[in-house]
Amino acid sequence: MTNINLMPPVLLAKKKIQWRNILVIVVLSAFVIVIGFFWSNQLLEVKRKEEKLEELKAAIVKLQPYLIEIKAIDAEIQELRKRLDIITQLDKDRFIWAKLFDQTTNCLVQGVWLESLTNPSGKDLQIVGKAMDNFSIANYMLKLMESQVFTNVNIAHINNITIDKYPARSFQLSCTHNI
Repeated sequence: MTNINLMPPVLLAKKKIQWRNILVIVVLSAFVIVIGFFWSNQLLEVKRKEEKLEELKAAIVKLQPYLIEIKAIDAEIQELRKRLDIITQLDKDRFIWAKLFDQTTNCLVQGVWLESLTNPSGKDLQIVGKAMDNFSIANYMLKLMESQVFTNVNIAHINNITIDKYPARSFQLSCTHNI
């Protein structure tokens, strides 16, 4: 079967243009509708995010006193840790000093008395005291050398002094302890 179109070509072109215009309008309308949909969806999303932000701000304001309390507790914990470290250090050294005092007094001989015992650095030890004569100082040094706790016992200095009109000696010894 043959299809014959008897319409004049001018009308045919007009009809094609109308359909084309309708198609363009439909496509543009669909595009505007899609863009409008995405735009309104984004506006709703922004509104939801703003509401969530307001809720979070309210929660932050509500929790602010707790945050201040937590910071105060953290500062207190840090202070307690510092104190605990100091106590631990002192406790560790406490036994060393007890043993050093015990050993230095066990080595004392007659005519010698101690004035101070210092630890200038590490395992070094300075012993300051007084004695009636040089022999007493020498005996004390020998006792320190015989002890297994002290090594490198040396005389730092000896001075002549007078105590209640009696001649005496002031001395300083340096040594190393093995505790």
